[in-house]
Amino acid sequence: MSSEFQVTLIVIIFVVVCFGMWKAFKASASPEENQSFSSNEVWDRLDEANELFTNEEFQEALEVYSQILEHYPHYANLYWKRAITYIALLKNEEALADLSKAIELDPDTADYHRERGLLFVNMGDTASGLNDLLTAIERRPDFVDVYFDIGSIYDETGRYSEAIGALTTAIELQPEFLPFYTRRALVYNATQDYTNALTDINKVVELNAGNEWSYYLRGIIEDNLEDYSGALADFSKAIELNPKHAVFYMNRGVAHTHMENYPAALADLDKAIELQPDSALALNKRGVLYIRMKNYGLAKMDFARSLELDPHFALAAYNTATVFALENQAAYACKWLKRGIELRSSLLEYVQEDEDFASIRNTPEFEVLLDEMKKV
Repeated sequence: MSSEFQVTLIVIIFVVVCFGMWKAFKASASPEENQSFSSNEVWDRLDEANELFTNEEFQEALEVYSQILEHYPHYANLYWKRAITYIALLKNEEALADLSKAIELDPDTADYHRERGLLFVNMGDTASGLNDLLTAIERRPDFVDVYFDIGSIYDETGRYSEAIGALTTAIELQPEFLPFYTRRALVYNATQDYTNALTDINKVVELNAGNEWSYYLRGIIEDNLEDYSGALADFSKAIELNPKHAVFYMNRGVAHTHMENYPAALADLDKAIELQPDSALALNKRGVLYIRMKNYGLAKMDFARSLELDPHFALAAYNTATVFALENQAAYACKWLKRGIELRSSLLEYVQEDEDFASIRNTPEFEVLLDEMKKV
């Protein structure tokens, strides 16, 4: 999630809860605390802080919240307010301290646990983050946003079965919210359950026909199902809706490649690289196309450029080896193959079945390489 989006989301949440916060504030403040500021003075200061925050004047808002907390140090929601201000200022440690104080003062409010959980995750402590998010659900079992948070975290950490479970609960609680289906489709796709992925993304496309990314995602899933004509149609629709995204052209080029329509594939991949010349992935895809077209010189040039942009791109190294193998240059093929396998060990198993390496498989260089890589 981008920092700009995080700030926007924080501002929206902030405005929604302001009035409720003030009502709770008046009810919870002790008589002694209320003597520090008059009601009108406190309200004016909160108004001032809220306006500063909404206007993204975060440092000034922080100062006002801190001044109010000096007089009202036992009010949990004020710590929450100051915490989200700290988050907007990228001061995570200070935000964590305030959220922990809010939870200490009011351990039953699910929102505090959710906010701290997401902060933990952003700070790299996924275990603590999940613990807080699960606590938020204990406090509020119908807290649909938290199920989505948990599902997203499980997805990003490879716990796909748990991700699907959490996202399914979110859908049951709020079946009209399409991003839940999109996320679950991505998880199904990651687990190679393309049929369920397609079912979810079909619903998104049906109800949100103007969104280019929905067509793009459906195209990816159709490509995985080897429905290349369907993928081609959806990538074309995505391009029609927004012709400025290189990835749309790149994947349509791949669909054309699968269908052996090489001139159309080359036109799309050229366009993708024109739009995003620093895309190592697009250059690699065009290199693969050049292999299909038996233009090995241009293929090697694309793979070389791809590796310049991303020296750790295992597939570009592997594909470079493929070209040399097809040219019966075993020594060079094995040199690049070794680099690819060092970057991604799973390629060792794949190369033993890859027909493009058939011409060098019985050479001494290839046998030595396999023995060496198997010992690593």
